Amino acid sequence: MTLALLDVAIQYNITNLTTVVDVFLLMILAVLAKGKTWSLTQYAFHTLFPVVTSDLLFRLLGLFFFPLLLNIPIAEVGSNAFFYLLTYSMILPLYFIFNRFLGLDLKRWKVYSDDSLHNIQISRRVALAMAIYLLGIYLCMNLDVWFPFYSPELELRLRMFWVLLSAIAFIFLIAHLNQLSRQYLEESLAMEEKRHLNSLTKANQKIDVLYNELLQYRQSYQTVVEQFSEEVRDQEEALAEQVYQNVLRESAKEFERFRVVENPKLENIHSLPLRSLLSARMMEAKRNNIPVTCDIPEEIKGFAMNVVDLTLLVSIFFSNAIDESKQVPTAQISFSFHQHDKDGSYHFVMENRTQEERVDLDAIMQEENQKKTSGLNLHSAKDILKKYGDANLVTSSGDYLFKQELIFK
Repeated sequence: MTLALLDVAIQYNITNLTTVVDVFLLMILAVLAKGKTWSLTQYAFHTLFPVVTSDLLFRLLGLFFFPLLLNIPIAEVGSNAFFYLLTYSMILPLYFIFNRFLGLDLKRWKVYSDDSLHNIQISRRVALAMAIYLLGIYLCMNLDVWFPFYSPELELRLRMFWVLLSAIAFIFLIAHLNQLSRQYLEESLAMEEKRHLNSLTKANQKIDVLYNELLQYRQSYQTVVEQFSEEVRDQEEALAEQVYQNVLRESAKEFERFRVVENPKLENIHSLPLRSLLSARMMEAKRNNIPVTCDIPEEIKGFAMNVVDLTLLVSIFFSNAIDESKQVPTAQISFSFHQHDKDGSYHFVMENRTQEERVDLDAIMQEENQKKTSGLNLHSAKDILKKYGDANLVTSSGDYLFKQELIFK
């Protein structure tokens, strides 16, 4: 935008310069302003774009809009200083109209400043197309030098045809660039999510290995404790029993306290990050003396929802259930995960008991009225679900029971 305004000032104040000179002047300014080295293609793209945009909008206004709306000759628009300045002053509003109509987001166009081969090739093609437009304008205005029969009327018609054709092509080109930039950023985001998921999977695999090692150690330790218990019955029973009560039994209780809930039904979930999360949350609930029941009757795999998003949603539901259960004397958490037979949708249901008979659902969804993080988490869950048109969250409360059912595919 800054370069486009500079181009307007140059064309108005130095009228004997051609648009080709504009490009080189703006390229020099871009080099001084950027303070970093781009390739020649990148400089050409970022300097040709404002020149072509301002020139094309100026010619559309001067050749079509103002003569038609004000009923004045085309030649008067260029010769009259008032209309000349009025035309240039309308470039910015017209640009914003095009920007709104095409849904442009020039912030995404920063990708064309990257050094990747794909983006440089796109920049080179677009720069070539814009250079062809400027060459066509130059030829339309200077063919009379080589062809004596080239009359002003023919020059005007040829220039109007070239500008109109270029405007149509320019609109399609900008829309295509906008789509490519959006696609490029979406692919980059998908690759980043994939890397994040792979890192999470590797971390979970290491946790599983550590858990299996701890489980083996616990089993060996319990075996030693049981053997010791059997042996002391026949020897020095009173002394050995005292040592057992004071040392070994308390240690066994500590191992039991931090024992992960062994639920074979969790193996029905094929997603390792989700399975590890549920296992960790169940262990957290057990450390807080909160009973947890689990019902996963069949294998869970093949869902379309992103694994990271689903894991975040389940983490939010389980964390809120644990936080609320800590305040309830008769705490109880239960969850189920199954696939619906009719439409193939997946249903994840989380239930926990509450202090109040009925929870105000509207209040907990208001982020600014929440205590701690529970309301914020539920609000974040709504934001995640906005990305999936076929996902739905059904929340209900009654009879001292809070229930959330996530339905997705």
